[in-house]
Amino acid sequence: MIFASRPTAIESLIPTMYPVGTSDELTLDDTGAVLDNIFRLAFTYSFQGNAAARFATEHLSATKAVTIIDQSNDYSVGLGDPFIAEFEALGGTVVDQQFYNSGDQDFMGILTALQAQEFDVIYLPGFFAEGGSIIRQAREMGIMQPILSGHGLASDTLIDIAGAHNINDLYITSMFHTGSKTPGAQDYIARFTKRYGEAPDTFDALSYDAAHLIFSAIEAADSDEPEAIRQALEGIEYQGVAGNFKYDKFHSAVNKAPMLKYQNGEVTEVFEVEGN
Repeated sequence: MIFASRPTAIESLIPTMYPVGTSDELTLDDTGAVLDNIFRLAFTYSFQGNAAARFATEHLSATKAVTIIDQSNDYSVGLGDPFIAEFEALGGTVVDQQFYNSGDQDFMGILTALQAQEFDVIYLPGFFAEGGSIIRQAREMGIMQPILSGHGLASDTLIDIAGAHNINDLYITSMFHTGSKTPGAQDYIARFTKRYGEAPDTFDALSYDAAHLIFSAIEAADSDEPEAIRQALEGIEYQGVAGNFKYDKFHSAVNKAPMLKYQNGEVTEVFEVEGN
């Protein structure tokens, strides 16, 4: 869907911000050159996959991993491939790879296959609907190894699906959570909850920051001309509710990856991991 809108955005020459676009190629043309007017906020696929592999190796002392990937979803595959490559580059072994499709609800076959393996961590890139069911079923089967994932699981709905008591030793690379101590985050959460009747998730927060980052760029440029705004975006540093943002040469927001640790459905620790 994001890539469907991109040709029109490129042709318009108007600065375009993708709050949750994660594909590594989003800001690049077919030759690998940076597109002048395309920017993103969310971490790229490779950034999150690399960060998870490094965290598993350095913080969890993992040497053997398994992956559970949604083969019908570009996001899940996009995170899974760099995780595998980086984990193996760091000396680890991916002993099994299991696959499912979006909309699946029964994961007993996948999990039974994993029970026959010896491993230290599970990498589960995907979204909270299936992710929540996988976590619940895994824990109910006695699979207690740490589970790592990307920001697609960072939603309170995950807790509703999996059950808070099943969300232990879960680690997510996410720029936002409802317990965040980032400046302005709690005020934003309170206002969002009052207006919409539910707490914001990562995607809400990134969209909010994207809009305000553009407003800040317009103010910094002191102009509403597209080229002036584009130049302002390239040099801007902005403190949002999901973190502090500035852009690298690929028009991706430079930010260390916060790795959120969940115990009993709550974030108990936040680590920072390099993903570049």
